[in-house]
Amino acid sequence: MFLHIGGNEVISAKDIVGFFAIKQFLKSKDNVILYKEMNAKNKVSKTSDKKSKSILLLKNGEYAESCISVSTLAKRLDVGTIVNSLPKWSEI
Repeated sequence: MFLHIGGNEVISAKDIVGFFAIKQFLKSKDNVILYKEMNAKNKVSKTSDKKSKSILLLKNGEYAESCISVSTLAKRLDVGTIVNSLPKWSEI
């Protein structure tokens, strides 16, 4: 499954570790430091000239900023279905 994250960017759902509201993500001092380091190393891509609403952490350690909200990204991925399909802790 692929996820459209804004602009002309599409990412494989398998490559996404997590996605976060950028305002909440940057409230943490540790995240701000990490974000600045990743930006300096050109490890943060921006999908659009629009204001970023979310940030995605990818398996390769890079970040992708998106102008699409976390709730919309979750709906596009149908996260509820994915989470409900995972085995319960008691079954592991």
